[in-house]
Amino acid sequence: MSEIDVYPLKHRDYFFNIITHLDLEFSEVRKILDVILDTYDSEDLLSKQGVSLDVETEKYLYHIEIYGFEIVITSQQVVK
Repeated sequence: MSEIDVYPLKHRDYFFNIITHLDLEFSEVRKILDVILDTYDSEDLLSKQGVSLDVETEKYLYHIEIYGFEIVITSQQVVK
C-alpha cells in the first residue's frame, strides 16, 4: 500500500484536509469537494464523523469518508 498523504486545500472559502494514498488530479479533488459542499452545508458538515459517500466524476468513482473538514479518499475505480 502507498504512503498516506495529507493535502491542505482551500475550496469555496473552506479549508479541507484531503487524506489519501491515491495520486489524484486537482480537478478530481475539486469535483469531490463540490459534491460534498452541495450535499452538506458547513454546519452540517462539521457534525459528520465517519460518514461514507460515493462520488462519481467523469473518469472515476471515489469512495470517501467525511470527518468534518477532513476528507479521506479511500478508493478510486474507473467509470465505464
